[in-house]
Amino acid sequence: MNLELVFLISAILCPLVVNLIWRRPDLLLLAASVSYILTGFLLTTEAGIALSQWLLTDRAYHDTYYVVAKGYWLNIGVVMLFLSAVAWVQVKVGAMRHDNLTKALIWTLHLGLLFFLGLPEIFTTFSVMPRRYVDYPDYFYAFNPLTNSALIVVATALIGLIALMVWSLYRTWMSRRAP
Repeated sequence: MNLELVFLISAILCPLVVNLIWRRPDLLLLAASVSYILTGFLLTTEAGIALSQWLLTDRAYHDTYYVVAKGYWLNIGVVMLFLSAVAWVQVKVGAMRHDNLTKALIWTLHLGLLFFLGLPEIFTTFSVMPRRYVDYPDYFYAFNPLTNSALIVVATALIGLIALMVWSLYRTWMSRRAP
């Protein structure tokens, strides 16, 4: 079984268990960010170990998406960690106003990142990266509409989540400021 598929399944189960046990949006974001960061570290380490065996690996293996796309998980983990810190501040200050809407936006962001952007990476893991645009295989064209729709879903969820967090903090600040 592909190692990235195992991490994809665990990245779904970890936040789901946290959501079912504690039901807090800040812990849901923290669980998602930790699963992304651990996945990124483990996959990058695994790729580094595999590529360090230079006698056993082919030279063409160094020029694949297997090497290039591992930093994707770490970048997502850092962004989710920042959002979880903002959500934690909201919970501690008492500014979290719409828990269910926040959770729905978090799950939309999380599943959009996993399925729409993570699955094409899994399918193209061992594909050789061509040097020119015209050399790409035909099946790569099927991933273009998928990742474009993923961008819309993820951007909408991220903008909505940030706007909801800013609005909740602003409303709490204004309610404490007014006499």
